[in-house]
Amino acid sequence: MVEIVSTRVSKIAFGYNSQFIILSLAWVGIGIGGIIIFFRWEQIYMELNRNLLVFSLISISRIKK
Repeated sequence: MVEIVSTRVSKIAFGYNSQFIILSLAWVGIGIGGIIIFFRWEQIYMELNRNLLVFSLISISRIKK
């Protein structure tokens, strides 16, 4: 559905041959995002765990009072 909408919009805005460029750039962006997440996963995961630990400690300390 997204591809159909994007090709229709690009045909109206840019002409007939540019929709392939737009879709290719979208797929490249998704791929680069995946590569960045792959290599930075440990840093993201550790930060998420730290935030979760702090939140749970604060929640538990408020319950005990």
